[in-house]
Amino acid sequence: MYRWALVSNTTIAPLVPRLRQAVKRSGVDCEFFVAEYGGSSRQIFSPGSDLYAFRPDLIVLYLDIQQLKPMFELTVPFETPENRELLIGELISEVTAMTKALRKNTSAVLLTNNFPVQPRTALGIGLDHVYKNTLRHVNLRLHQALTELQASYVFDCDGLWAEVGFEEYDHRFEMIAQFPFGVKMQQALVDEWMRFFRALNGLTRKCIVVDLDNTLWGGILGEDGPDGIHMGDTPEGRPFRRFQQTLKALTRRGLLLAINSKNNMADVRSVFQQHPDLVLRESDFAAMQINWEDKATNLVRIARELNIGLQHLVFWDDNPAERAWVRERHPAVLVPELPQDTAKYVDVLSRCETDTLVVTGEDLKRAQMYQEERQRREFQAEAPSFEHFLDDLGLKVSIEPVGSALLERAAQLCQRTNQFNLTTRRHTVEALTQFSTSPFSAVLLMHVQDRFGDYGWSGLAITKVEGTHALIDTFLLSCRVLGKNAEFALIAAVVKWAGNRGCTHINGFYLPTSKNLPCKDFLEQCGLKKVSGPAGESGHAYEARLVDLQIPRTDHLKISMGL
Repeated sequence: MYRWALVSNTTIAPLVPRLRQAVKRSGVDCEFFVAEYGGSSRQIFSPGSDLYAFRPDLIVLYLDIQQLKPMFELTVPFETPENRELLIGELISEVTAMTKALRKNTSAVLLTNNFPVQPRTALGIGLDHVYKNTLRHVNLRLHQALTELQASYVFDCDGLWAEVGFEEYDHRFEMIAQFPFGVKMQQALVDEWMRFFRALNGLTRKCIVVDLDNTLWGGILGEDGPDGIHMGDTPEGRPFRRFQQTLKALTRRGLLLAINSKNNMADVRSVFQQHPDLVLRESDFAAMQINWEDKATNLVRIARELNIGLQHLVFWDDNPAERAWVRERHPAVLVPELPQDTAKYVDVLSRCETDTLVVTGEDLKRAQMYQEERQRREFQAEAPSFEHFLDDLGLKVSIEPVGSALLERAAQLCQRTNQFNLTTRRHTVEALTQFSTSPFSAVLLMHVQDRFGDYGWSGLAITKVEGTHALIDTFLLSCRVLGKNAEFALIAAVVKWAGNRGCTHINGFYLPTSKNLPCKDFLEQCGLKKVSGPAGESGHAYEARLVDLQIPRTDHLKISMGL
């Protein structure tokens, strides 16, 4: 059960029903806790408060500047520069005191707002710029201070108000109930919080699957020919060019692209190879289904080829009938409703649930990794057997304790990995830091490469020592290394680490979800036996003596362990 706390110095509880519905649609069971208005300070600064007893996984701290500095916009313009600097310092100190208290008393992820800058005040243009620049300075320093804390993020409330419009600021309800949010702003806040929630819980979309005709370019290739399609620097072509440029930027950030189009492959390849206005090239796409078959079926093939679930796909097609068909066949796929005006495509693209909290080195290399994976598939197709394929891959596995430079990548693996993940515990950087620095636990990271390239840091195990037992808290593998038996090298490293610390037994857990069926039998394959007793969260507990383990052989792997 996920636990989400909302803490605010103003009224915030009316947002919970909207938030509850949004979380329910994501498929996560969630409990909520609210501390608002006058009671929030007591909850934050009292270590024994109900807030900390709730043990939240995520805390949204929403602070209204009118409660911290009443009439700030009407008073700060009349202060001297020195006094304005003191006011900035007071505001930053007041907010950071709250976040540091939260950080001290809980390991929850913290999500705090910056302050909205009103577009105009009653003081007029002669003084408004003083207020605006002061508050922007506050927001800049606040962002710097809050992001220095572990597992702490800032959501752009200023940007939300600018997007929705300050006409949504309900002064009447602010005065009646300390609740200034109009209906549109209520939804905007919930949507913004859900962006972080999805990124923290591995629920973001990993691949955008695009059609071609009147989608990636203007016109129909089969009818208009290569010279008649639009994507250049013309009024007809600029919207498609901008769309392609945005997709190209997303691939650099680690998002995958795929094509699902009813077209002739030879014609499409000719466009990719020869058209001078095309921004994207064939190498930018991790998978392509270009044929005259059903697009819903093609989506299954794309997901299988990329080894990701349908719930991680976005289907982008200009044809309403195709969109409706895919929605009906695959409810898990995100199918955005596209505007008639193609110039608005990029605006829709920014709301397609593709957010990531950080961009790691693995993300920057992801497109290259999938090109290498395509080469592997071609190599496997020519191998006389799967065993010969593995033997000839030249797989090299390196396993070592996580260092500070790789904590972000380790947290990203915890947050994103769903299929081969025994417990799906979404550990943060702070939690991983505690595991890695404790003498009674370890975080092991696994790096894999072969003759075609680098899989990157693609496996993680967290193990704790309790007496003579080693407890596997987390064990996961990225989908891109599944089928290579690298998981057996990682469990062997866990066993070696446990033996070095005097353990005689090992315990593991399998907590089933709708997505982690691929690892259901893993612990038994390694020789652990199911035992009675609570595993927590309706899971299964396993145990074995270290000497009784029967880990499958991994002769095709060249393994190094820096333990």
